[in-house]
Amino acid sequence: MAVISALFRVQQIETRLNELDQTERELGRDANVSALEEMAKELRSRLASRSQQASENQKRQKELELECERCLEHRRQEETLLYSGKISNPRELEQIQQKMNEYRQLQERLETEILNLLENDEKLKAELDALEARLSTCLKELESRRKSIQEKKLELHLEREQLQTEREKLLP
Repeated sequence: MAVISALFRVQQIETRLNELDQTERELGRDANVSALEEMAKELRSRLASRSQQASENQKRQKELELECERCLEHRRQEETLLYSGKISNPRELEQIQQKMNEYRQLQERLETEILNLLENDEKLKAELDALEARLSTCLKELESRRKSIQEKKLELHLEREQLQTEREKLLP
């Protein structure tokens, strides 16, 4: 009778060991971890893209600011020439005034574009902040999930060792 109960217990141990193996395989294929890893990858990609866009905007803004300064300098030169009294020909004076107006209009367009870039930069910064926050949350959740899986695997390993030890004692 003791042999039958020992064999039954060995069969129970084998069944539980198989269940533990199956559980461990399922933990290795955890869909939540895969989804979180994919989300983190997507967030990193979007973050890199937006960072690149913000960098390009800042570069473009600097270019426009330099061009605006050059335009202002040209306009001042024309203004100095206009009011210097060196030119008395009405046609030349009119051309200088026309150039000044062209420089003023160009400067206004450049300043408008700079303002648009600044507004866009603020939106990008807000989006970057939101993406960084989401990525941080995602990574924390991913780390938590991985830690939980590791803890479960450790529990499974300990239970497996106990069952194997018990099985070895039961088998001659």
